[in-house]
Amino acid sequence: MKKVRFEKEIEQENIEKIIKWTNEEGSKFLEQWAGRGFSFPFDEMQFEKINKNMYSIFIEEHFIGIIREISKENNAVHIGNFMLSPDITGRGIGKIVLSEFCKNIFEKTSTEKITLNVFEYNDRAIKVYENIGFKIKENIKGEDGKTLIKMELIK
Repeated sequence: MKKVRFEKEIEQENIEKIIKWTNEEGSKFLEQWAGRGFSFPFDEMQFEKINKNMYSIFIEEHFIGIIREISKENNAVHIGNFMLSPDITGRGIGKIVLSEFCKNIFEKTSTEKITLNVFEYNDRAIKVYENIGFKIKENIKGEDGKTLIKMELIK
C-alpha cells in the first residue's frame, strides 16, 4: 500500500470531485457519508455547511476522499463525514485510511477516545469500524425510522 496522507482543507477541484461522486452514487450514498439534513442532488452550498475541520485524504498525490473531526470534548474526538471515491471502495483501503487517521489523532493529541456514528443499514462501514477496534455503544432510532449506531474506539 502506498503512503496515505491527510491535509487540512480541501481544494476547490476536490470539492467538485466529492460533489460529482456523491451525485453519481445517489441519495443513499449522500446520507451514508454526510448524514441527515442534506437534499439530493448535493451541491457546493450544502458542502460548505460541513466544511469545517475537514481533511483531504491522499494516496501519494491522488485525492481519494475526506474525513472530518466534528468535535473535541473531554479528551474525546468525534469524527465523521468519512467518504472515499466509489472507484476504490471494497478493497480494504477504508480500513487502512481510517486506522491511520485514528492513529494520528491518538499520537498527536491527548485524545483517549474517538467516536463516530453510522447508520445501521451501512453494514460495510460497520464491519470496517469493528475491524479497526470500534465498539458499538448505543443505538438511536431516528424520527425517520432509521437507526443510528454510536461507536467508540478507546486508545
